Amino acid sequence: MTSDQALPLPVKRFSTQGVAEGEKFDMWRETVQQIHDLQLPDGALPKRFEADVSAWSLGHLAVAGGFFTERRMVRTEKITRRLQIDQYRILLPLEGTIIRHQARDQRKLVRQGQMIFSDLARAEEADCGTGRLMQFIVTRDTLDALLPGPRDLHGFVPEGPVAGLVADHLAALVRKLPSLAARDAEPVTRATLQLIAATAAPAQLTAETGRPVLDMAKRQRILRHINKHLLDPDLGQETLLATFAMSRASLYRLFQPLGGVAAYIQERKLHRLRAELTGPGPHHLGQLTWKYGFSSQGQMSRAFRALFGHAPRDTQPGEPAPAWGRAGTDDLSFSEILRQLQ
Repeated sequence: MTSDQALPLPVKRFSTQGVAEGEKFDMWRETVQQIHDLQLPDGALPKRFEADVSAWSLGHLAVAGGFFTERRMVRTEKITRRLQIDQYRILLPLEGTIIRHQARDQRKLVRQGQMIFSDLARAEEADCGTGRLMQFIVTRDTLDALLPGPRDLHGFVPEGPVAGLVADHLAALVRKLPSLAARDAEPVTRATLQLIAATAAPAQLTAETGRPVLDMAKRQRILRHINKHLLDPDLGQETLLATFAMSRASLYRLFQPLGGVAAYIQERKLHRLRAELTGPGPHHLGQLTWKYGFSSQGQMSRAFRALFGHAPRDTQPGEPAPAWGRAGTDDLSFSEILRQLQ
């Protein structure tokens, strides 16, 4: 056993304590923008917003939450296309808060001690009252591998004795995380995911949700293939049709919400190109144009400006995201949480 294994799990933190009143809401909104857009309920004042949040990475599971004043979490279809994240989130209200959740025109009221599943690749709205709220984030592949088949988990609220026992376990896990040793994270995560899967298994596909859920599973397989082969010069609609043995009409239907196959591939290339520009330099735009398969630097620059609102040469270099547990980097970042899960 190494000394690092015996240490408590690294924790990331965010608190509005000591932050100017006019900046608190905007700071937290920026922190969670990788998951949803943060809004205030009608009549709420930004200067009264407060948050005190901690987050832990347990390998295949991320846990984050704490105390918040009332707020609204919104993820539209436009936002899901921009974020391109592929995780489930389980929300667990604790002391003093409730959630009013809406997805697919279905409204759910979730009280203390209940759980609600959320598919981060789909649109939703959640109004959260003042109090403590925890969230548990796991990749789709990880949870799906533990389920007996496809499930529609978006907005699913488990019920019954098993759901109550699992909610109690998650609440106890939150209490124990500050003292949990790094060596214990893997077995605790494995057991927790099995319990979460036990509550998710009863969710069933319906005539209304079956096709969208199955389509999403197919689309995510293709998206992973695209991101893996993004620099392949032959990557395109024809190669995808051959690779996944599907009809042109089916591929069109799957990618219609993303603006089409060609638009999605170009958007992914531009995001990857931009990530290079924000990293250590120097950068040669001509070489990047060729690397990412654009016909000319002018075409690449026009597409880049249309997506990001500025020219490639105006992109500011920045430091790479800090790793979990590195000394002096304990600020909470949901982009880092999602990267660690992937």
